[in-house]
Amino acid sequence: MIKVFSKEYRVKHNDTDFSGLLSIASLGNFVLDTAGLHAIEIKTSMEILNKQNLTWVITGMHFNIIEMPKINSEIKITTKITETSRLACKRDFFVEHNQKIIAQVSTEWLIINCETRRPVFLTDILPHINNLITPENQIDKYHHLRFQINEKALKNYYSVAYSDIDINKHLYSMRYIELAMNTININYFSNHKISTIDINFMSEILYGENIEILTENFDNIYHIEMQNSEHKPMFRAEIVWK
Repeated sequence: MIKVFSKEYRVKHNDTDFSGLLSIASLGNFVLDTAGLHAIEIKTSMEILNKQNLTWVITGMHFNIIEMPKINSEIKITTKITETSRLACKRDFFVEHNQKIIAQVSTEWLIINCETRRPVFLTDILPHINNLITPENQIDKYHHLRFQINEKALKNYYSVAYSDIDINKHLYSMRYIELAMNTININYFSNHKISTIDINFMSEILYGENIEILTENFDNIYHIEMQNSEHKPMFRAEIVWK
């Protein structure tokens, strides 16, 4: 089986933001696509799990951005499984442009039961996964974010719609990122570049849910939290800018 997998992509116009550079959400889409293709190669795909009424869910991400490629750039994304535990699988990604690493992304995944929405033991479902680990040159894991949002933080409200929902029937992971970024003034994007992002997917957000998005910043750091109607935290992100 292929332990280390690579896929090439071209940055299209709809993958970029107003600056003509690859957006964070589009980078995330490329990362998830690469993960899915590798999962097919190593027999850990969503299709295999779905036959057992199971599915993959992502619980956390860490982005380390050196530079973002421009529109029409050719990039290569390489992924590998770097660590597993009884419940979780850590998968790392290396993004190259002109044979130079321009970004790194670390992700953590669980397998859940589609009916109970509870995690199951990873190694019970995919016992061969431990033979696929390539632990060398790991990327830093995402941080578990425990900040408290101030009551005076900027508040935005959103109702989850049809176009927000993915195959798991919850808010698509990159849509969380898009909604979080939408709370930041465009002028800030014009004058700053993202250095790192840590993301915690804490609970599923479902179709029709009304969420509150709270945003506050401290110098070059933004904290963003999504809460449900009962003020339960569902998502947190910490963005460090340069």
